[in-house]
Amino acid sequence: MCIRDRINVDDLKIIYNQYQLGLGDFVKRSIEQVITFKEEIDSFQSDLMTKKLIALQSEKNELETRRSYLDNQLAKIYESRNAKKKLEALKDAVSRHAEKNSKLANLSEKYRIIEDERNRKKLITKAISNIVDEIDAWLFSIADKLNDFENDLKEVHKYIAGNKECHFNIQTKPESSEFVEIDYRVNLDGGTGVNHIRTFIYDVLLLLNKYTSKKHLGFLIHDNIFAGVGLDDMVRSLNFLDDKQKKGADFQYIVTINKDEFDSAVSKFNFDYKQKVKATFKRNDQFLKISYREV
Repeated sequence: MCIRDRINVDDLKIIYNQYQLGLGDFVKRSIEQVITFKEEIDSFQSDLMTKKLIALQSEKNELETRRSYLDNQLAKIYESRNAKKKLEALKDAVSRHAEKNSKLANLSEKYRIIEDERNRKKLITKAISNIVDEIDAWLFSIADKLNDFENDLKEVHKYIAGNKECHFNIQTKPESSEFVEIDYRVNLDGGTGVNHIRTFIYDVLLLLNKYTSKKHLGFLIHDNIFAGVGLDDMVRSLNFLDDKQKKGADFQYIVTINKDEFDSAVSKFNFDYKQKVKATFKRNDQFLKISYREV
């Protein structure tokens, strides 16, 4: 069996309302106390900041007064001891010193560059010296070939000029800008065509010498090489080539010659010129079939 106590609802309602009213009053008092406490703290902080600001402002005023006093004293010192001019002189001296330092720094940089270039030059000079030494060693190793080339030169020179007064040599010259000098001299009759004959002999030697011919293409072309050359020199030059060919030399030589000069020399050739002439060109029958001007 369950026994149930009966509770008066109206009494319970009155008690609850009283309890609720009391809790509300308590909460209200608590909030008011917090607000009051915060206001007290804010007032205290504001008072502290105000006092601190007043103290700082007072200190600032004192410092301003002290600075003004010192400025006045310094001005009097400057005036009494001519310090203004001295300071200006000091300023100028400092400026000049800074300028000299700048120039010194500039000169130091240029000196460094010069030293770098000097060292670089030493390295290059050393490298050139090594190369020249290698060339000297190589020339020494081919001395027999150079002698053979010079002997052939004497042979050609004797055939054309009637003597062996010629010279050929290759040597190093470190002091020269080219480092290697080809000393090639011939003793021919003077005239505008001497250099042409000189060139003819050198080119022909490269074509026919037993050493240089190994790397030669086997043919040689000269355009008007005998211009300004004496008739006898031209005849002997072509006869020399004909003799070499008859002795078994394998080469091809092409040369252009002025027809008038050629016609006046045909009787002196040791060969049948008609077999050698492959083409004849005239003003109205030009080589390139067009008109052109020589450069």
